[in-house]
Amino acid sequence: MKRLVTVIALIWVLFIPYVEGSSYTGWIEVGESINYGDYSIRIVDISVDGNILVEVSRGNEVTYTTLKIGGSSEVLGIKVKVEKIFLSGTNLTYINATFEPVLVGGRVKVGKFTLSLVNVTLDSIKVQVGNKTYTSTTFEHEGYKVSLKPHPKIFSGEVKIGDNITYSSYKLTIESLNMSIVNNKTVSVVTLRYDDKTYEVKEDESKSIGPFIVKYNGFRCEMVNNLCDPRISLEVYLRGAEVSISYTPFTKIEMYEKKDYKIGEFLVRPVGISGDTAYFSIMNNCGDEIFFGKSFVRDNIIQGITYDGLTIGIVGSESDSSGKKAIVLYTYNQEEKPRYLAYLNVTIIPPEKLIQYKPSALKIKVINEGNSRVIGAFLTFFPGDGIKISGDSAFYIEKLEPGKEVEYSIEIVPLVNGTVNLGNAVIRAPIPYPLACGGLDVIEFSSNSPNAFVESFTPMLSIDVPKTVELGKPFNVTISLNKNVAGNITLILPEGIGVLYNGRLVGKEVILPPKNTTLTLVSLNPGFHKIKALLTIDSKEISQAEATFETTAREGEENYVTITKTETSMITLTETLTETTTLTQETITKTETKSEVRTVATTVTLTETQPPGMLPTIISWAVGVITGIMLILLIAWFNYRQQVSRTRRSRRRR
Repeated sequence: MKRLVTVIALIWVLFIPYVEGSSYTGWIEVGESINYGDYSIRIVDISVDGNILVEVSRGNEVTYTTLKIGGSSEVLGIKVKVEKIFLSGTNLTYINATFEPVLVGGRVKVGKFTLSLVNVTLDSIKVQVGNKTYTSTTFEHEGYKVSLKPHPKIFSGEVKIGDNITYSSYKLTIESLNMSIVNNKTVSVVTLRYDDKTYEVKEDESKSIGPFIVKYNGFRCEMVNNLCDPRISLEVYLRGAEVSISYTPFTKIEMYEKKDYKIGEFLVRPVGISGDTAYFSIMNNCGDEIFFGKSFVRDNIIQGITYDGLTIGIVGSESDSSGKKAIVLYTYNQEEKPRYLAYLNVTIIPPEKLIQYKPSALKIKVINEGNSRVIGAFLTFFPGDGIKISGDSAFYIEKLEPGKEVEYSIEIVPLVNGTVNLGNAVIRAPIPYPLACGGLDVIEFSSNSPNAFVESFTPMLSIDVPKTVELGKPFNVTISLNKNVAGNITLILPEGIGVLYNGRLVGKEVILPPKNTTLTLVSLNPGFHKIKALLTIDSKEISQAEATFETTAREGEENYVTITKTETSMITLTETLTETTTLTQETITKTETKSEVRTVATTVTLTETQPPGMLPTIISWAVGVITGIMLILLIAWFNYRQQVSRTRRSRRRR
């Protein structure tokens, strides 16, 4: 009876899988999970007395357990042990956990690390981590060290027809054995059943069946009642791998008291070390202290300090001939290094509608999204190709408080049509920054660079002038533009024609604003004349118009004598000129409307015209002038004599 029990026990041991399992050893953030296939553990919370609440799950089963530091537990087939705790900005636990192997198609996920088991054969393994593929059994990926043990063996031995080999909830049944003789050699094939499907495996070959890889080594006959009762030799492997991962984000170093150590962008100095406590000064490269903190360790609970991407924690201390030193764990995340204390969000808001050559208002909005005031910033707008700025393009921001915004308007003129890039705005400002010497750094903030559609437009000029005008008599000329645009209109006048301006005639060229304008002209030369108007935008001629009129002599006058002199003057035209304009010194102004002032230097031609019949009048005028001068001299002489007489009488009385 004892012999029978022993045999049964041996057979039972033979059929139980003997795999070691997967494992994870390392640090994990509180709240993160470790997933191996269907198995998962998550550190839920750490209490003030150091107890750790752990969530364990397998499939749909979920349970919770509480562990102390150094304590372990086995829940739902997962063994968990918590060895250390690191308390800082992000709380971490150092754990040791054991899981079952991972099957093909399964995943391992730890924090941001994810490994997928793509395929396993008796000769190879293939895993995917991120966008990288690994076929070796050991590798390191972004700080995670991985060791793979492919196709762990779960059975090796002899089985009989009808026996089962099981692993977890998976079952493999030996269905039958077929034998044949080929070339005087016995050839056998074993038939196996899994998940209601049958699979044949030839002798000395292997096959993947569900989660198993089965290798058939042959059989032997055990005679029972003169019949062969086959004993089938099989090796059964899991079609998977034991995945062991270790991870630590920390670097372990020794730091001597009062010695500076360069870590990333910082200088770190342990200013004091006493037993399991250390005081750290964090400085910038100029030696300016920007943070000071204390770290200590008690019963495998490490209290660290964190400052903008740098985390430091003491795990012990020693002394040697060089002085006291702290054994320190630190981690530095370059992406979390000190940020500028002010951030300016610069946004360009394009006009709702843009028309070629027409000025439009583009807005620039600046918001201080940081937590520090910005003082003395400069904003500059850089237009895109085909965009002209009309007015200011640079602004000084004296002060901008956190959360506040300012808005600027810039007048732009599209010189082309279609889709254009409007340009972008750039701000340069001194910004508070801990890593900069003196605490300030000049930073550049750039805006978006929007595209916009510009409607095509062709400006058209026209000139309305009477067909005939009388010599020397003022007449009106109207210059019309089909739409107001940016630029200038230049009126070109022939000799003897001028604009009546401030009692004088302005000739040659007159610069006008780009809008409908009415001017008063005078013609001093008889005959046919042509006047011309040019519209120029950004020094480019866009449109032109011409008009011809005839100057006729006044009734009863046939011949004229023309006396001409020229002088240079400055003219400023600020609005549409009509008969009702107000003439004030050198400026013609319409007071109802504010407009841009344009100044031009031109030649003033003053012309006096007299008919020949008036020559005696001219002679009489000359005689009168001479007589008047002589009379003035006579009066002056008489006054002088009287003054001399008064002076002499005054002296005699004294």
